[in-house]
Amino acid sequence: DAWATRRKLVQRGALSAAAEVGLLNLIFTKHTKAGFAWHHRKWVLDTIDAGETVLRRELTEVCTPIADLYPKNYYAWTHRLWALRRIAALGLPEVAAIVRDELGATRAWLAAHPSDHSAVSYRMQVLNL
Repeated sequence: DAWATRRKLVQRGALSAAAEVGLLNLIFTKHTKAGFAWHHRKWVLDTIDAGETVLRRELTEVCTPIADLYPKNYYAWTHRLWALRRIAALGLPEVAAIVRDELGATRAWLAAHPSDHSAVSYRMQVLNL
């Protein structure tokens, strides 16, 4: 399929990981619930061994705007949880503060979007971190 071909091109160096992230950002402007695109994004971030800064941008600059535009977006909230778990796995001292920030952000989000079951599920998972 197309995503497998793109993975091979990234692995061979014919496409850069940064260009792939840019393409995915463009795709998400119109197709925020494209499951294969979200999976490919995770693969790209794994490939570049994304650190805390990149993963935190995933939370705030990718997932939040997409959830704002398209509430109840399972893929955006699942990706957000994936990024948060990756941050937690880094074992940095600021992980507790990041988790607290996420709990505060989801509290505010759910006050404004009480029927967003994907956000409720995300919050429950964050409480278990």
